[in-house]
Amino acid sequence: MVAGWKLVLSDRLERARDINAFVHRENAKLEREVDEVKDLRDHIMAAIVRKTHREAILSRANSVPEALADLSRLPREIVLHRVVVKGRKLMAWGEAASEADLARVVPALQGARYAGKFALSPGDGVAGVPARGFRLEAEIATTESASRRGAGS
Repeated sequence: MVAGWKLVLSDRLERARDINAFVHRENAKLEREVDEVKDLRDHIMAAIVRKTHREAILSRANSVPEALADLSRLPREIVLHRVVVKGRKLMAWGEAASEADLARVVPALQGARYAGKFALSPGDGVAGVPARGFRLEAEIATTESASRRGAGS
């Protein structure tokens, strides 16, 4: 009879060990899933922060389209061949019909949209007349600094 109880108890003990091992495996799976959810949450929060930061930058940098619109309103005698905007730095290459037209480039663009001074230097014109070709460099002001500059004028 003792041998029978020993057999029953060892069988129950073995089943309890199996159940315990199963619970530990399932618990480990759940812990891995919780860690994945935490990682996903961290990635989502980082993406939200990047998006908010990008929107803030774009809202401050919306002077760029306005500056490009200014370039499109230059007199007909001033022809732009290439315009590059990198961050807030604007570079434009073009050609003027005459020296007098070349002298009108900077006054035509000066306004509250630009920070600091323009740099206008001779460049090669498409028609091969270097005296009338030019390269323009300017820094585009942020909307905030442009509005302060406009208010101070």
